[in-house]
Amino acid sequence: MGILDEWKVTRAELDEILATRPSARGYLFGFVAEYKVTKMHFTDPRISGLGRSKDHERARPGDFGFNYNARAWNHLQGVDGMKPAPKVLDQIADVVLAYRPKPKTKPAKRRKRRAAKIAKGGDAGN
Repeated sequence: MGILDEWKVTRAELDEILATRPSARGYLFGFVAEYKVTKMHFTDPRISGLGRSKDHERARPGDFGFNYNARAWNHLQGVDGMKPAPKVLDQIADVVLAYRPKPKTKPAKRRKRRAAKIAKGGDAGN
């Protein structure tokens, strides 16, 4: 007896629930992805001691911990556990993100002229 039988929910009803509730679909997909990762990548005989930390466990943040070739890889972290980027890297990113190519099409040039005219305090009308 599966969970759908226990809850008296059909597959069609579950499909409808997930199709109409994106947040539920996102949560469920996260759990499915975690399950698939463990099945696909942690079945290697060199990997042992697979463990997951609790979501609320602050002392050991991260998703997984395991032993690989007798070396412990305790509770690896994703982006949340990364150190802040150095200031130099932030400055480079600001320069790159501030770049705007020159307009090449007639509508783009027209928008630029109109924006400049508005910025000067001129009329935006045609």
